[in-house]
Amino acid sequence: MIIASDTGSALLDENFNQVVVIACACVAAEYPFTKADKQKAVYVLSKPEDRDNILVEAKLCFDMALEVHPREVHLDISLGGARITQLNDRGDWLDKLSNKGREVLSSLMPRLKPIAQKIENETGAKVLAIGKKSPVVRLAELTAGAYGLAYAVERVFEGKLEAYVGLPKWCTAEIRDDLLILKSIKSGERCYGYAPISSMFLKNVALSEFDNPVVEGFKVVKITPISF
Repeated sequence: MIIASDTGSALLDENFNQVVVIACACVAAEYPFTKADKQKAVYVLSKPEDRDNILVEAKLCFDMALEVHPREVHLDISLGGARITQLNDRGDWLDKLSNKGREVLSSLMPRLKPIAQKIENETGAKVLAIGKKSPVVRLAELTAGAYGLAYAVERVFEGKLEAYVGLPKWCTAEIRDDLLILKSIKSGERCYGYAPISSMFLKNVALSEFDNPVVEGFKVVKITPISF
């Protein structure tokens, strides 16, 4: 069993720029990692530039790790699978980052490493900085995206105002009974994430999906309230 977490989906403005990042999800999965065996999500409702979401993701992984005792925990940090607890302040890992990335991670590490250490101490799982190369991180991204879309559908139903939601890269949205599903359309991937939603909400909104005109590889879902 491997667990991972990621943040996905965002509310967009009229120019299709991200305004609010909606949800963070943590999933537990077994090979071949096509869907989550267990999942949980929280709504972060943060600004796109807020880098503290990685701490939310790590804390969700800690909670999930206590439940399922995985062999590994994968975080959406691209450092070639380096073990978080073994990174030091002047290690070679810093050379793999851009100046901006180095600045962000250096500021987060004093808070991130204790969470990773706690996971390892209490569950025995290694916490790895593997990024999107992990199929389980991808599952978490799609799951977070599905929860974000579900959140937006409910808000449109309640507020009677339309909204635009930016989905994670290379995926498409589907409705199946009382589930919102985000299915990968990336070549070679067969994975999907999902979020439960009441049919009451789905019956009272219209969803239309189209390619994001300003960012290649991303789709947008327009959610419109249905008037009676």
